[in-house]
Amino acid sequence: MPVTYNYEYKSTESSSNPQGSSSRTVHTTPSGTTVSSTQQPAGGQASTQTQHYPAGAMEDEYAKREGGA
Repeated sequence: MPVTYNYEYKSTESSSNPQGSSSRTVHTTPSGTTVSSTQQPAGGQASTQTQHYPAGAMEDEYAKREGGA
């Protein structure tokens, strides 16, 4: 009987000051991690950047640094 598991992790941090506000959300699931950053200048246009890191990408990077893969 194989063991299967599922996990999800989400965190959001935001800050605001007279110049505007910004927030950053990190969402991790078994398929990968998505990082969204939103900047909202005061009286300006909000801009959002989203980066997706597929599952395994972080582990591969770590293995390379450790002299593995």
